[in-house]
Amino acid sequence: MAQAGLDFNALVFVDETGTTTSMTRLRGWGEKGKPLLGKAAHGHWMTSTPTFVRAGSSSPGCATTASPRRC
Repeated sequence: MAQAGLDFNALVFVDETGTTTSMTRLRGWGEKGKPLLGKAAHGHWMTSTPTFVRAGSSSPGCATTASPRRC
């Protein structure tokens, strides 16, 4: 339900999330009797922060920031 007097074209939506290479899954599903093979980053621990922006009727924007992982 829309709010009276609210200009939806003036709204800005920002979505930010974070991922790290240490989030790699160690197990998965495969065919019965066959080994599950896959590749993952190893030894290059990085953090990525994708940010998505959508404002009114304009096209969406995206930026990804990568940085070394800090423990």
